[in-house]
Amino acid sequence: MTESKTTQAGVIGLMFALLALSAATGFPRSVFDPLNARGLKMLDGIVTTVGTGPFGPIGGALLFAALGIFFVWLVLRKPAGERRRAPDKRNLFPEPEVTVEASLGRKRVIGAAPQPAPRPALELQLAPQQTPAAMPDYLQEMMEIATQEREEGPVPAWALLLRSPYVSWDDATSWLGGAPKAPPGFQWPRDEEGRALHFLAQIDLASIGADPETGTRPANLPERGALLVFAGTGQAVRVISGSDMARAQIIAPPTDLMAVDGEELGYWGEGNAFTHWPIDLLPYLSDSADMDEESDDYEGSSAYRPSLFPKMFEEPRDWITNWAIAAIDAEVVITALENELRTAESARAYREKQAAEGVAKAEPGWKATQNSHQDMMLAEAPAVLAMLHEWRDHIQMQHPDDPVDPAVLNEVFRRRLELKNRMKANQGSLHILAGSAREVWSKLKPRERGGELVAALQVLPPSQQGFAESIISDWRNHRLFGIEPPFPNNGEDLRGWSCLISISADALLGTQSEHDYGMSIWFKQDDLRAGRFDNGMLVRHCAV
Repeated sequence: MTESKTTQAGVIGLMFALLALSAATGFPRSVFDPLNARGLKMLDGIVTTVGTGPFGPIGGALLFAALGIFFVWLVLRKPAGERRRAPDKRNLFPEPEVTVEASLGRKRVIGAAPQPAPRPALELQLAPQQTPAAMPDYLQEMMEIATQEREEGPVPAWALLLRSPYVSWDDATSWLGGAPKAPPGFQWPRDEEGRALHFLAQIDLASIGADPETGTRPANLPERGALLVFAGTGQAVRVISGSDMARAQIIAPPTDLMAVDGEELGYWGEGNAFTHWPIDLLPYLSDSADMDEESDDYEGSSAYRPSLFPKMFEEPRDWITNWAIAAIDAEVVITALENELRTAESARAYREKQAAEGVAKAEPGWKATQNSHQDMMLAEAPAVLAMLHEWRDHIQMQHPDDPVDPAVLNEVFRRRLELKNRMKANQGSLHILAGSAREVWSKLKPRERGGELVAALQVLPPSQQGFAESIISDWRNHRLFGIEPPFPNNGEDLRGWSCLISISADALLGTQSEHDYGMSIWFKQDDLRAGRFDNGMLVRHCAV
């Protein structure tokens, strides 16, 4: 036993002995109280708060004695010469790096950050890498979850496509949000604590036709009737038979249904229901190969777009088809360039002022790159901006509904792309110069929400309705069955489970929230194949 360990044990034993003595007799506070010493006040406070207050004098003394014996034992049992290492704040589980093959061919690293190679001059002796078999149980569990076998495509699925607001909704038999249609006596589902769940989707089972390529249809669902889906603080799925649907009617939610934007849910919708929106079902093959390429064209677009749905917003000529949309695009890029030039002018004026005053100093690399970008923009962007002003003036002389002259449009974008290609990556208005359907949609879309948003969309000028319809009716990542892409931030163990329905965060539906990018409902594969929907799992897709 080393002297250091003996000293530590002695100090700890003495400290707790003093606390136990003070609790039992009041010493030394009872003897030296007239001194009014700060240390005695602190000692008395500890003894009173932890010991004698809750347990009385004898109980407090026994408590401090037991704590003292425990901590002395901890010190003495530590092997000689062992030093306690400070935890690595970057990694709470400092295990060697283990690379495993995750689903969809992607690699996931579990364990510590990669260890730097030892410097030969120091002749460091690194411990041999730990094999997976020697890992702690919790790390083995993490590896099993990370390498879980997900469904591989092609798998039949049905896209849930929002219906255009410019066609009739009267004949819709499937919809998201709003209120369900159910027979009399239907019991509104509640979670385990008795809280009413929110209606999410109603699917007309007759609309789930066989996939045209495989000829298959979900064997677990009847050919007639409806599938009702509820979610919120939990989930519930109900199958209504065809005969019951024949006498069904729209039912009002319970009076105690909480608001969707309350603390329990945190969605950005309004009221106590998601926005009602009719949907049309389109069968397709959900394939993991579609999940390799990410895109983010506009609000509602998905990073995982099935091949059935072409990317309609990658090339400006595909969506800037009339002068009305060209006008909005021109306004967006002019505003972005003017704002960036004002920032660049202010930054250069500040640098020149510092240089004149002799207080200029060396700048970090990122700042030097930013300064170089701003200087380039000040030199090159004004000419492009002048061209865009002429372009906007030309647009204003055209009829909004008329098609854009493709030759002129191509020349405008040639000039824009020349400037974009000279810009530094991720700087300023780079993505807007290339044409951003997202920014145009953000400018065009009404600010209302819920039912008021639907009404506002329906009265957009005809010259803007085609663009809006293309975005609304396109793939927005809502689907029945199919393959769910891997979750980057969730911890649910979904081995042996399959997804029944997945709904993305969508401003049109009010399903957006601060920390989620969607939600889905899962069932054990055996239950799903048998059409049993009693024990599902709601997964909110964590964005952070």
